[in-house]
Amino acid sequence: METMTLGWVDQAVFVFMLAISTLIGVYFAYCSPGGNMSAAEYLVGGRTMGTIPVALSLIASYISGITLLGYPAETYVYGMQVMYKMLSLPFMGFFFASQLLPVFRDLAGISLYGYFSRRFNNNVRLLASCLFVFGNMCWLPVVIFVPAMAYEQVAQVNIHWVTPVVCVVCIYYTTVGGIKAVVWTDAVQAVSMYVCVVMVMVVGILKVGGLGVVWERGVASGRIEPPVVTLDLTTRHTLFTMMVGAFIGHCAHAGLGQSMIQRYLSLSSNRKAITAMWIFIAGICTFFITSCLAGLIISAYYHDCDPVHAKMVSREDQLLPLFVMETLRDVPGLAGLFISGVFSAALSSMSTSLNSMSAVIIEDWVRGFGGYEPSERHAAWIMRGVVVVLGVITVGLVFVVEKLGMVMQLSSSMAAVSTGPLFTLFIVGLFIPWCDTRSALCGAVSSAMFTATLVFGAAREIALGRLRFPRKPVSVDGCLAAFNTTAAPVIFDDYDR
Repeated sequence: METMTLGWVDQAVFVFMLAISTLIGVYFAYCSPGGNMSAAEYLVGGRTMGTIPVALSLIASYISGITLLGYPAETYVYGMQVMYKMLSLPFMGFFFASQLLPVFRDLAGISLYGYFSRRFNNNVRLLASCLFVFGNMCWLPVVIFVPAMAYEQVAQVNIHWVTPVVCVVCIYYTTVGGIKAVVWTDAVQAVSMYVCVVMVMVVGILKVGGLGVVWERGVASGRIEPPVVTLDLTTRHTLFTMMVGAFIGHCAHAGLGQSMIQRYLSLSSNRKAITAMWIFIAGICTFFITSCLAGLIISAYYHDCDPVHAKMVSREDQLLPLFVMETLRDVPGLAGLFISGVFSAALSSMSTSLNSMSAVIIEDWVRGFGGYEPSERHAAWIMRGVVVVLGVITVGLVFVVEKLGMVMQLSSSMAAVSTGPLFTLFIVGLFIPWCDTRSALCGAVSSAMFTATLVFGAAREIALGRLRFPRKPVSVDGCLAAFNTTAAPVIFDDYDR
């Protein structure tokens, strides 16, 4: 099979994206009128940020490279059930706007975990902030590794070269530019992500032969289907998990995440924050729909030649890069734009997490638990140092993830060990006034242990083959030559893979 790689125009588009991100950081570090030499400016932009950039930043930070590559692959393998999780987003929006946002915007501090020192004590605050940092440090290496792997596949550039270069750019503009640089680079990167997905859809629909063909083949293969209504806990996606489970997940990540709250705090009023939230929800719903449609287009394009069985790729999360290289490589720059979109998703997630972790460490660890009150200038330098240190650790962990193979999925799932207890702590603190500090601590620790048991147990059962999910059928009828065989056409269905 012909080796596919990026041309110099595509590489130039990718480098241009990195250059834009760097220049934004330089501008807000050295040219911005407000400066970045105080904690308030560095972490919440002096609470003077614009609604549209913040909304785009929320979208970009919520969508990672895993999401951008994973949703089309999920749809290709298991169908469009995952798209129905968007049904819970409006409910999350109403709950967040009426019950959660007013509480945290009224807090004097920047870290939302400062709430626990008021409601309980500093021990609960420290536990919550440690869970947050732990979850982010488990999740970030996977976020960076997945797009780096995609770039290595399409550009034939060793992952050991591209990962440090891209991460250094991200660490630099996050360190020097603060929240302003993060928000504006996120806004640019959000546009890049949407252009990427729309471009894949338009070209893919044309290549397949029209939207009608995509729909026909999606229905025939069972990928286009109504929500599954069952209470069977071994089913991969059900209407119950997509409504109740996704509602809790969205509240924990989009509503009660430090990185998200920090952006709402950067706006000057509750009204602007609520407006940004609804723009964010509309953007995420659009992304769910377009990403799943991209998965349907890929399945229609490869309806008679599954790339995994044909050994064109080794895993399903490489399907989207393969599809892009096969359909867009004749137009210089488009494949580079796609790679820029994938890396934009990763960089926005990384910069957001680094900035929010620096806020948590200075507010909850240094000031809250340690009792040390640095000057504004000193605090800004401490936060810059935290961003650099955690960024370097993330780069190192990327290479650990590369060696772990199947543990990559487990590392990503480990983020749930922190978000579950954190969400429970907030709900208990806000809505159960008779719950005391000891009960909150015991509940949070028990929740973390229970969630970890579920995560490790499910991973173990999957690894042993005892927990398997039925896959949608694929065919190799159109690419038998790839197997160098004259055998009859084969349809792979259900658990064959």
